[in-house]
Amino acid sequence: AAPPGVPPEPSLLTPTLGPPRDGVIPKTSIATTPPMGIVRAPWRGGDSVSPSPLPLQEAAALLAKATDRDAVFGLLVRATRARTSFAALFVLHAGMAFGRLMLDGDEADSVRIAEIGLPLGAPSPFRTVVESRAPYIGPVRTGILAIDSILEKLGGVIPPSALILPVTIRDRTVALVYAHRRNEQLPTAEIADLLPVAGEASAALSRLILQAKNLGATRTPAVRTPAIAKPTAVPAVP
Repeated sequence: AAPPGVPPEPSLLTPTLGPPRDGVIPKTSIATTPPMGIVRAPWRGGDSVSPSPLPLQEAAALLAKATDRDAVFGLLVRATRARTSFAALFVLHAGMAFGRLMLDGDEADSVRIAEIGLPLGAPSPFRTVVESRAPYIGPVRTGILAIDSILEKLGGVIPPSALILPVTIRDRTVALVYAHRRNEQLPTAEIADLLPVAGEASAALSRLILQAKNLGATRTPAVRTPAIAKPTAVPAVP
């Protein structure tokens, strides 16, 4: 359970909100958004948080054997880092994208990135990817200070082009990978190989959710048999 005052980390089963009207996040979603600056559940990805890039074929093979969500996220970010200079993963909850892991050059971080929340209410490439569930490569500067100031913290620049890759379960986007080569353009041809790896990550998350459901279904609470009181002897009436 989360400590007092710290909201629990959203589950991948938590549905994201529909597109906000007129670029405004509904008040109901704001009320459930964790306060900025709070680092939620600690990273549990183990060795997958290594800053070293991961060959795509190796990443796909490891994803097929991943045993928890953070391992899946770490493997996907490392595979993306093999094609970029910076890569970060965000999980979606209540109209926001919350940082989970980033690889910036040779540095891996799961603490500072957890303090970053990217709003998805206003029109932006991020919102487009969430709604369309399709990858995007192109400019990401929005002209909206609340978004662009956050993007500058992700790799130190707002790149001329970047990759936004959705991670989906069924018909929902549950996470986003954001990656770029800093001040260089990101060639589409060199990124195309990442799309099957993202598909493997989605399949791995679906498998883990199904396993968790099956495990819950097989666990039956122990039935405690009530103790039967022994009859007490009744003294004979003279």
